[in-house]
Amino acid sequence: MFHPEKMSRVTIAAPKAYMEKVIGILYDLNALHIEDYTDKELPAGSPLGDAEKASELLLDLSAIKSVIGRWLPKKGPATNDISLEEAERIIKKIREEVSRLYERKKTLEEEEADLGKEEKTLRFLKEAGISSFDQLSGYVTLEMAAGHLKKPVKLKEAIVFSPNTERSPAVIFYRKGDEHTKKSVLESLIEERIETGGDRDVSVSLHNALERKKEIMRETQEIDERLKQLAASSGQLPVIEAILNERLKKSEAPLRFAVSNNAFVIQGWVPQKNVAKLEEKIKSLTKEAYIHSEEDDEAPTKLENPKAAKPFEFFLNLYSLPRYDEIDPTWFIFLSFPIFYGFMLGDIGYGLVILALSLALRPKFKEIRALIDISIISAISTMIFGFIFGEFFGSEEIFGYHLTPYLHRIEHVNDLILASAVLGLIHINAGFILGFINEKHHHGWLKAILAKGSWLLLETGAALAALSALGYVNLDMTVPIGIMFVSILMILKGEGIAGVFEVPALLANVLSYARLAAIGLASASLAIVVNEMSEPLFHGGLLMAILGVTVLVIGHAINMAIGIMDAFLQSMRLHYVEAFGKFYKGSGKAYRPFGRDNAEDK
Repeated sequence: MFHPEKMSRVTIAAPKAYMEKVIGILYDLNALHIEDYTDKELPAGSPLGDAEKASELLLDLSAIKSVIGRWLPKKGPATNDISLEEAERIIKKIREEVSRLYERKKTLEEEEADLGKEEKTLRFLKEAGISSFDQLSGYVTLEMAAGHLKKPVKLKEAIVFSPNTERSPAVIFYRKGDEHTKKSVLESLIEERIETGGDRDVSVSLHNALERKKEIMRETQEIDERLKQLAASSGQLPVIEAILNERLKKSEAPLRFAVSNNAFVIQGWVPQKNVAKLEEKIKSLTKEAYIHSEEDDEAPTKLENPKAAKPFEFFLNLYSLPRYDEIDPTWFIFLSFPIFYGFMLGDIGYGLVILALSLALRPKFKEIRALIDISIISAISTMIFGFIFGEFFGSEEIFGYHLTPYLHRIEHVNDLILASAVLGLIHINAGFILGFINEKHHHGWLKAILAKGSWLLLETGAALAALSALGYVNLDMTVPIGIMFVSILMILKGEGIAGVFEVPALLANVLSYARLAAIGLASASLAIVVNEMSEPLFHGGLLMAILGVTVLVIGHAINMAIGIMDAFLQSMRLHYVEAFGKFYKGSGKAYRPFGRDNAEDK
């Protein structure tokens, strides 16, 4: 729970004749994190024979899904007995039909686009007063310009076809060589290109174009309906895709093995609890197989946390996984993140809204369920702190019941800042303690005391100095100063000169937690402002009361949105920047077992 799951480094060697069956066992077990074989004494293997065919069929499937994917069922019938040949036959049949329909639909869409351009031209000509295309060409002495008028025109030396209003279509003829009139015409128009030629009737052509567009729309709808029916009848495709992906994974697995003419070698990592099962399955296949397992600190990281804390692994996936031999800080985040979040937002009403939204969204967004679960836990913390601060949407009463604040955020600002500092000290020192445990595990007691215990000693000396200066204890100042001096020498020995340079930053680290009070104070103040803005509106009649409700809803929604964002980001920052530096190195590699993507953790 406090460390990643125990792993064993495994080496498997067996006759080459059993390679495909061993791959099947490993895939079904879904526990071996395969490590690429790097020993140059043996060459890497080649894909199995059906890899190329499976890859081609997956490409065909991808092309089919690009057309009918949105209509395909999420899951197909539960079967795994479809052969590669049967899959190829099904995919080929569906793709031929999908391709035919898609190409026809594409042709119709291109024709519709051309008709759209023609419709625009025909409407332009009809509105301008042109009845036939033969009016636009065939003149020896006239030139034509077309476009939309910038404003009504009066051109004595030109023939104007137009309603002659601003922005109306216009077709204007003028004598060739009359540059003055040409200039006036061009200055009057926002030009448009009109295709001339032929003797088609404009109204008839427009009618025909509109009718053809209706036909295209009907045919396109029929094609879409046929594609939907095709998708509905293609329920096997999701199953086939899963089978092909499985085939491809299995077929490409030998690329990560060492393979000779007669044998193959696999290296990787498996959870210790799965080692016996792996050995049993491999040995049951052939007695000639060799399996060796050992523990090694270079193992990949598989986090192992109880259900309540598991969502907080999200923050490590976002930041960096712990190394295999390092403390897993998921529990550390689980305990402190909701406290910081609730301390900053601290309102019963806001907590209820966040809780309700999170519970409503949880079934719909499985891909971000961890984040939603974090919001649920943080919402509960927000409500608890709401009772401590005595706040319900910024008010000190809830449905007529007066709330008694144990810590008033507006009136007791100094206490709020002090509480933030105390939380900061606890959080940072928890980081030092975890760092002490890490150092003790890796380098022994002496290193742990010098590198991490020294910081706790430094804080003890600083605390004694402060208490003595304030008169709370009667102590010679040379004692705390001596303690601090010794602790700095220990830091120098344990962490080097870089650690000594970090000593002044310790105070900055603690002061950084004052943001908890600052953000909480800002949120509480804005909530009060919203309430004070809306309160007078409820005494001015029905319309003003509706406006008052609107101000309340929008104001608190904005304040809550800002509060959620600030509480989330600043809580993350306090962990990543202030606390993690005291004990956490990260840079662990994720455990990725060879097997089904959707299989449960073993």
